[in-house]
Amino acid sequence: MAVKAAQVTVDTSADKLAESDIGGQQVIVRNAVGAAVFLGGTNAVTAGTGFELPVGGMIDIILGQHEELWAICATSTRVDVLRFSAD
Repeated sequence: MAVKAAQVTVDTSADKLAESDIGGQQVIVRNAVGAAVFLGGTNAVTAGTGFELPVGGMIDIILGQHEELWAICATSTRVDVLRFSAD
């Protein structure tokens, strides 16, 4: 199992947090500082269509084969991303 950690700056244009390979992967996202972040499955995610992850919030997601996780925020903020994959 491969474990990868990253700190990603999310801002007013959608940023890709993770993408799965053939086997899929588990992704944990933590919004440690800044402002609310909105999560979605495409780069077209918006505050109106995304899942709100408030400051201090954390979510554990399983991405299926070839799925992606994107995020957008009203201002620049950092999120922590921990990915677990079978490769």
